[in-house]
Amino acid sequence: MTIQSSELNRWLDTLSHLIEQEKEPEAAHFTLFIQHPELSFHLIDIIDKDKSPDGGQQAYYAACIFAFEICVAQFQAMMEVNTKQATKHITQLMTHLAGVIRHSEHHLSYWLPILNAFYEAHIELNADLQAAYHGLIDNEQQHTSSTLNHLDAIEAMLNELDYLSDFDVAENFFAQGYAMPAEFFADLTLDLFALKTGQSVALLMLLHPLAEVRELVVEAIGEVIDGRVLSAQSRARLKAIRQWYPASYHPIFDQWLRRQYFKGGHLTDTPYNVELMGIKASEVDGSGAQGLFLHIKQGRNHKLAGVLYKMQVGIKEAWVTPTLTNAQIKKYQKEAFDDNITLRTIDIRYLEQLTQHFLACMVENNTIPDLHLLEIQELLQLHIEPKLLDIELVLQDLTVQIVPFTPDIVQTAFKESKHWLNQKNFAASWFVESATVDKLVNRVSVIDKGMRICQDVEQAIELILTHEFEQNRASWLFHFVWTALWLKTSARKHERTWQTCCLIAHAIANHYPLKDIPIMQAISHASVLNSLETMSARGTHLHTE
Repeated sequence: MTIQSSELNRWLDTLSHLIEQEKEPEAAHFTLFIQHPELSFHLIDIIDKDKSPDGGQQAYYAACIFAFEICVAQFQAMMEVNTKQATKHITQLMTHLAGVIRHSEHHLSYWLPILNAFYEAHIELNADLQAAYHGLIDNEQQHTSSTLNHLDAIEAMLNELDYLSDFDVAENFFAQGYAMPAEFFADLTLDLFALKTGQSVALLMLLHPLAEVRELVVEAIGEVIDGRVLSAQSRARLKAIRQWYPASYHPIFDQWLRRQYFKGGHLTDTPYNVELMGIKASEVDGSGAQGLFLHIKQGRNHKLAGVLYKMQVGIKEAWVTPTLTNAQIKKYQKEAFDDNITLRTIDIRYLEQLTQHFLACMVENNTIPDLHLLEIQELLQLHIEPKLLDIELVLQDLTVQIVPFTPDIVQTAFKESKHWLNQKNFAASWFVESATVDKLVNRVSVIDKGMRICQDVEQAIELILTHEFEQNRASWLFHFVWTALWLKTSARKHERTWQTCCLIAHAIANHYPLKDIPIMQAISHASVLNSLETMSARGTHLHTE
């Protein structure tokens, strides 16, 4: 499908109008960009054509940025399922953007929101775009007064951002320096420590998403921390951050904390007048992701916070809104979730248990959660330590609550869950989308009149069960235990779905063949249908083994 310029401009005009009226765009206003992320190429050209020094019509510029962010996020989502076409497009997009920037009349501040879209999507910039970004910085420095000391410049920036939290200020530095070498952040950390107003932000440089940056930041802090007295809040943060680092770093943190103890007294929790109004969690979807949404009341103010868990990743995202009114909270909750998402109330124990598990997964891989997780932890005065779920023990604790526990009840669970993908909203997305599934489906498929047709769906289902699902049996065990915990947290008196999930998990744990579990057959069938429908768009239809 080719999108005409007039149609693209019409969508942008609609977004621009909403932004001018300070209204939040709804999904219907940006569907085009979700369906056609390749429009990001045209958006770059549109943005560059605005030759006015202040960016021209600010609302239209903001609409273009908003649309571009959606396109980049969509490419990133496609890349997560190993879509080669998306990887190719994102590389071409960065190269195209680099070429436009090099010949553009616009300055660094004009292009930063575009570049930040890649940071938000956790997409590393390629060499072309990094070079173009450095060129913007060089041009900026040539036009900046040489009499302005760089520490004065940083302090001025901190003063400009003083309406933000320390976490948002740190994230601002992360985004603006995304294409800079790791040494940049080591120098920035030293500069921030040299400023009284920058010390609390300096410590948060330890939460940079890149391991090579974190390593240099640790070295930089080690050079100066003995000459500084950290506030009680900063010491508490340092103690919490220690838990997010591999054990090999703990002696370094322990030494810092001991010396600060003698300099400035005991560690204390930051006093917050905070009330947790409620936590809701979405279903565990087919990709192994779940979102948590927290309503936090701080004095008379309200905030929303969110955490996104993802298997194979850990804690993929965390965020905290600015202060909102209660009416804004209700409006956000009404607009943010559609009928396809199943939200259930969960308790603080579930939040702690799952956060500790996925944090442990990240520590094992020397990756780190979004820094806003620390803000959530601080607001709620939680003490989160990395601790993997003991699946065997959790499953045992769940199964002893099912009385009577007999072979017949397991078979009943199989029958009850057989049609869940069609009957239960929380299971509607339970299918696997991957290049491996596409290869297996291709074994029994042909192309007839331009359409891919599976000649033997039953064989495709069996191939996926044998060569994909059985190879990931541990993941499916975790999936059903995780879902059982989610369902049980707010289960009604006679609700049996958590028990059914638990019984399926019990069968998987006890080596029951997945091909003999009806819901696994249904998930495999859904995976076949999805593969046939989407593999061409994802560029995996030509995969051979």
